[in-house]
Amino acid sequence: MCRLKRDRWKAGIAIAGVLILLLLIVWVPVSVAGAHEIVSGLAGPVTITVQATPTEDATVAALNKEKLALQVKQLQNQNSWLVNSSTALIAAFAAIVVSLFGIYQWAVNRRDERRKEIVAQDKDLKAQAEERFKAAVTALGDEKEGTQVGGAILLRSFLNKDDEEIYGRYYTQIFDLAVAYLRLSNTSQLSEDPDGLPPPPVDPIAPLPLTPLRQALIVVFQEAFPLSRNRLGQIKSALEARSLDASYIRLDGAYLARVDLQYVWMRDASFIGANLHGPHLRG
Repeated sequence: MCRLKRDRWKAGIAIAGVLILLLLIVWVPVSVAGAHEIVSGLAGPVTITVQATPTEDATVAALNKEKLALQVKQLQNQNSWLVNSSTALIAAFAAIVVSLFGIYQWAVNRRDERRKEIVAQDKDLKAQAEERFKAAVTALGDEKEGTQVGGAILLRSFLNKDDEEIYGRYYTQIFDLAVAYLRLSNTSQLSEDPDGLPPPPVDPIAPLPLTPLRQALIVVFQEAFPLSRNRLGQIKSALEARSLDASYIRLDGAYLARVDLQYVWMRDASFIGANLHGPHLRG
């Protein structure tokens, strides 16, 4: 966008320069014409009063004839100058029109090229975003908790409202991913015993420990919900936002102070040991 503005600025300067050149071309011939008329007036014929005598008729006639020839020559010179000036002015005007058309065509071509560049950049960014999203989902499904945490952190990079044009289509998917993983019990409680014995039964009342993975996913859930809700449009009740289903989610030990969860659908959610100081839970 900044480059497009600079191109417009350069085109404006070029057009202004051409207009100034046109003014100079028009003003200079007019000034010369005025000066020529002044000189012609100063150098015009001078009326000489001569007392007519019968012996000077031939001389007066010769002088009058010479004066008439001089006036005709001056008139011819003026007409020739006007014709030449008109031709030059027409040629200059035609050159300016061609120049303006060339500048306009250049600006149009530059604008089209810039649009193509922007479209290509957006296409590349969307392709890169798709690859990063696939990498984050793959990392969440890894067996190592460290890799899973890295995947959750990578998902947070998509939750930026300023980049909604590129990342907006991922908001709901990220929300669903976070909810799905937060519904699960702690993976460490479900792992097999080193001796091969089955894991002990999980107490549904006991709070889940706040592991690094669950903590990262809770942050993703907090940030993804308002973005997904706003992307759905005008929401006035939890039923309208029910497509963002967070039922049975486990937010045990989560820090939810002043979190925007307005109109959230969280039926049978677990908040054991959670910090619920001033969250937005209306509706």
